[in-house]
Amino acid sequence: SRGRGFGGGIILFLAVAGLLLFQGYRKSRLRGLERELAEALASRDIPRLRRLSSAFLYSALPESMRAEAAALLEEKRGFLLRRGGETLGRFGTAPLQPFGRGEWPLKVVDPHFSRAPQAWIGLEGGRFVLEHNSKAKAPTMVNGSPVTRQVLGDGDVITAGNSNGFRCRIGPHGGFLELQGDYEGEERLVFIRTEAPVSPRGEHHLVLKEGVLYIRAGHSLRVDAPRWGRSWTLEPGRELALCHGDMVAGAVEVEGLQ
Repeated sequence: SRGRGFGGGIILFLAVAGLLLFQGYRKSRLRGLERELAEALASRDIPRLRRLSSAFLYSALPESMRAEAAALLEEKRGFLLRRGGETLGRFGTAPLQPFGRGEWPLKVVDPHFSRAPQAWIGLEGGRFVLEHNSKAKAPTMVNGSPVTRQVLGDGDVITAGNSNGFRCRIGPHGGFLELQGDYEGEERLVFIRTEAPVSPRGEHHLVLKEGVLYIRAGHSLRVDAPRWGRSWTLEPGRELALCHGDMVAGAVEVEGLQ
C-alpha cells in the first residue's frame, strides 16, 4: 500500500512537472510568435505573415494583431484609388474582372451594356483576355465583330450593341480600358502584368506580386494606415504592400475590392 502511494505520488509529480514545463514552453512560444508577428506587420512582410498565420498557437495571439494580418492577407479582386471625390482608377489583381451596368469593377452607364456582367476581362497566362457572358442581353464585340472569347491587343475597341465602348491600351507592363462613352465617375480598369506607373510623372509604381498590390517609391513617399495606427516614409526603391484604408501621400485613399 505504501509502495502504491509512493508510485502514485511520483506519477502526480511528473504530471504536474510536465504541465508546468508545457505552460512555460507555451508562454515562451507565444512571446516569440507575437514578437515575430509584430515585426512582420510593421514591415508588411506578406510571405512572413502567410507563414506565421499557419503557425502553432497563432490563434492565441491578440485578436487585433490577427485582424490586421487578415486584412493584409485577404484575397482581393483589385484596388480602387481615390483622391477626394475623384476616382483615379481600379487596379485589378484577380485573373478576370466582370464589367457591365451592375455593381462591377467597371460600372458602365451606357444602356446597351447588360446589368449582369456583360463580359469578363483580365489577365490569363500573361495575355489580356475577354470572355463574353452568354446571359448578357447584347453581344460583346471587339472591333465590331461579336466574340465569345478573345485575346485583346493594344487599340482593340470593346462594344456592346450600339454602345460607344472603350479602347484597350496595352503596354509591356499592363493595360487599361480607355473610356470612349459616358461612364460613371470616368473610372478606368487597370490590369498589371508586373508593374505600372501610378503618379502623374511616373516616379512611383504599383507592383503586383502573387495577388498583392505594392507601391514602389520613386522618391520619399509617405503611406499612412489610419485603421491600424501605422505610418511609413518610404525611401526611393522601397516597396510596401497596400491595404484597404491606406492613404498614400496624404491624399490618395486605397479601397480593397472584394
